[in-house]
Amino acid sequence: MPYGILTVFNDEAFNIYVSALKDAGYFVKNVETGSQALQIARIEEPDLIIISKKLPDISGMNLLKLIKEDERLKGVPVLLFSFNRERPDNMVKTFDLGASDYLSGHIPPALLVARVKSWMRKIDHEVYGFDDGVLQRGIFKINTYQKTITVQDMMICFSPTEYKIFYLFARQTDGLLLQSSLIEYLYGCNDNSKIQALKMHIYRIRKKLNVVARNSIVTIRGMGYQLSNVDIN
Repeated sequence: MPYGILTVFNDEAFNIYVSALKDAGYFVKNVETGSQALQIARIEEPDLIIISKKLPDISGMNLLKLIKEDERLKGVPVLLFSFNRERPDNMVKTFDLGASDYLSGHIPPALLVARVKSWMRKIDHEVYGFDDGVLQRGIFKINTYQKTITVQDMMICFSPTEYKIFYLFARQTDGLLLQSSLIEYLYGCNDNSKIQALKMHIYRIRKKLNVVARNSIVTIRGMGYQLSNVDIN
């Protein structure tokens, strides 16, 4: 399932962990500074944030503190990551600041992925309120195991790419997705040459949704697209 993970790493040594998360199916966006992290997190509202303890502008601890003081971000789980072995008192301080987990040392990428999967299961239950792979978003019922979308028992037949896009919409709190984020997720890079391809996917999704719900995806000029709260036709 494509979850949104924001990583804050400025050391190439962390690239192996970013790659492992992407290979596991997660939508990962990496930034290199604390200021970039706050800006992106406030816009995109990731499901999970992973922070390197050492950053070029502020420390990972200070970034954690700023995240937990932000009304929009304080509920987002934050994992702090350091290649150095930490003293127990430093780890305690990290948890006191609101960290959900602390990873230290050169751990295997598979261990990070396992920790992330554990947190995502908890997020599914506590934040999105669904178990057994079923997410209800307004009139839409998404089965993430079968990768199907239904409205009052009427199945909407999406292609695999269309399903990925719609599922990302459904997971957003306000249903808003930036055009750049969609392109990066679908194609692995923010390439303006892919804008027309994305627009075609959105057109096809809208056409299929119009059968049961008109104007369900709205264009937000200069930003991207938003899944609106709609009623059945």
